[in-house]
Amino acid sequence: MFREKDLTLAGLAYKCGTSTKYLSKTLKYEKGKAFKAYITDLRMNYIIGKIEKNKRYRTVKINYLADECGFRDVHTFIRSFKIRTGEVPTKYIQNLSSENSEEA
Repeated sequence: MFREKDLTLAGLAYKCGTSTKYLSKTLKYEKGKAFKAYITDLRMNYIIGKIEKNKRYRTVKINYLADECGFRDVHTFIRSFKIRTGEVPTKYIQNLSSENSEEA
């Protein structure tokens, strides 16, 4: 569900059959994060894993990557990616590709 662009705390709570307050407290207790930060982490883990394991993801446009992992806005995706990796997606992919070609 974390890849759904319209995912909200209320929507997820409803799908889980609980309240937003309970879900929010549970995420804070179990994951140490607020809902939005937790969903962003899931999305980043997902797309970084795809980029590292599947070379096809290194050739697609950045807006495809953002869409694939559930971001509505490409700029938010790029900002989140840079916070997570220290690099914008294009630079991360370039470095990853050059590392792989050096290993070959």
